[in-house]
Amino acid sequence: MLSEEKIKDIIKAETNNNQITCGKLHDLSAQHGISLGDLGKIVDELNIKITRCELGCF
Repeated sequence: MLSEEKIKDIIKAETNNNQITCGKLHDLSAQHGISLGDLGKIVDELNIKITRCELGCF
């Protein structure tokens, strides 16, 4: 299992202008076995905006 700090580093590496796409979060979830809920909490903590939401929520 990845540490929270490692997950944060992975997310930060995938951001562009402090934004990350919903699709990229789905990819990271599948690749690393991290729930979307956990990724969402971390993204919120990092104040990263989710763009192109597949549900139209963001």
